[in-house]
Amino acid sequence: MSIVTINATNQISAQIAALKAELENIERKDIMNRRAREAFILQAEQIAASQYEMTPEQLYKVNPGYKGAKDIDNQCAALREQINLLKDQL
Repeated sequence: MSIVTINATNQISAQIAALKAELENIERKDIMNRRAREAFILQAEQIAASQYEMTPEQLYKVNPGYKGAKDIDNQCAALREQINLLKDQL
């Protein structure tokens, strides 16, 4: 393994660690952990669909609690995707 490869691997590992720290920070500030947030989103979507015949897109527009949870969930999903892409480079 060359020095360039080692440096690239170290750089990718550092990026992964930084993204994981950012993800943990977001979830800590959100108060709701991933499982609770995903359960809340799923339940809100099911209730909206069954009782009000609303799509998730409609619910997003009218329910600030759902919108906030969904925005955080999307942000966390994007960070997880970046982490996975970087892991594939290792």
